[in-house]
Amino acid sequence: MYVKNMDSRTDKLIFVAPAMEYADEIVSYRQEMLEANSSFDGCFSMKRMPNPKDFIEHCAGWADTARDLGINGARGNVFLVLRKYD
Repeated sequence: MYVKNMDSRTDKLIFVAPAMEYADEIVSYRQEMLEANSSFDGCFSMKRMPNPKDFIEHCAGWADTARDLGINGARGNVFLVLRKYD
């Protein structure tokens, strides 16, 4: 969520792997994107996963080095970018 006139000293960002401890944030972000009619570019299939557990497992699967690369031929790491202030 954008906060107008936020003090930049409290606007530090952290990068974390998707995990159930962030389920509420994932659900909230997804809902904001839906309400904004977003295309969800860069959200790693979040649009089609209303259950945050499914999204978290999907992200973990893509990062798994033991995963068969199959036709996609790639792995991927997903990070949530969170504002420490919140």
